Amino acid sequence: MDRAARGPFRTILERDELLRAMAWLDDDQRLVVVLRYWADLTLEGVAARVGWPTGTVKSRLHRALGAMRTRLDLPTAASFDHD
Repeated sequence: MDRAARGPFRTILERDELLRAMAWLDDDQRLVVVLRYWADLTLEGVAARVGWPTGTVKSRLHRALGAMRTRLDLPTAASFDHD
């Protein structure tokens, strides 16, 4: 379902949940999430911006997204049934 079908109130609630989940991240994890998804940088772009190896950015982003999924009680990609 797209955002318009869910309505503006639902979209605001979902955004608020995401921001609360981000508050539990450490500073480095929060930084990579913001640069990757809000600033729309590639992993290489994030790495160049913060001066870290791309592998470090990948691992911090992976841990951050996992922590956010847990906080939001979302399933991981591995737990989806494949038909």
